[in-house]
Amino acid sequence: MIRTLTLLDDFGSFDEYVSSVKARILFINPQAYLVDISHQVPAFNVFAGANLLMAACGAFPRAVHVAVVDPAVGTNRRPLALKTSTGSWLVGPDNGILIPAANRLGGITEAYEIKPEYFACWEISDTFHARDIFAPAAAIISLDEDGTLIGDIVGKERLVEAPFEMLVTTGIEAEATILAVDHFGSLRLNIVPGCWYEFDKALKVEVEMKGKRHILERKRTFFEVEKEHLFIYLDSAGYYGIAANQAKAAEILNVFPEDVVRLRIIQDS
Repeated sequence: MIRTLTLLDDFGSFDEYVSSVKARILFINPQAYLVDISHQVPAFNVFAGANLLMAACGAFPRAVHVAVVDPAVGTNRRPLALKTSTGSWLVGPDNGILIPAANRLGGITEAYEIKPEYFACWEISDTFHARDIFAPAAAIISLDEDGTLIGDIVGKERLVEAPFEMLVTTGIEAEATILAVDHFGSLRLNIVPGCWYEFDKALKVEVEMKGKRHILERKRTFFEVEKEHLFIYLDSAGYYGIAANQAKAAEILNVFPEDVVRLRIIQDS
């Protein structure tokens, strides 16, 4: 049994949607321990949902992660359950939202197309698959860890690609993507240690965004720079980012998630 199930979606907290999803999980697995990753993903924003799931999933030793940001709900898009090499599962629509998290969890070992006729004894809403398909499938997996109970194996090569990829490169220049802007206005980039060796060693970087250039130093903490000054750092989830001490880097730079950043390592002469 996998006791922990996490929930991530764009449902917000005003309506009954989140509680309905939790009720369906608990009906099937009353012993489930439910953790809310976020219910505040911007509506229909698969890119943002994929980033949040990827960043959060590594904190759980083993879990079933249910992620539903599903603009195509009710169409013929495929519902998925993915087993990863860590033993964790990812459940959600086949629109790329699960793939970055699956990669962070060591890759997909088994992929299943969920078939609600295998388990559903209730009417399935055309617009609420989170409650009627994904939640019960996740609960069944948490009890038995057997994908054949909820669907059929599907080839990994048939899955929709991720909305972004992590940067893998060499040299002193590259283009990175802003994955997210957090509550403090700090930027998360699609760069992790080990994927750009030269960047791992860099102490100073030229950052170009929207035609403007900034020279930023690599720092460990916010208080290592003056107030409102920008710097490069490694964030708490293990991604490189750009932040400012007691100020919002995104506002200073006038940038948003999905914007492209050009980086050039400044080498000491």
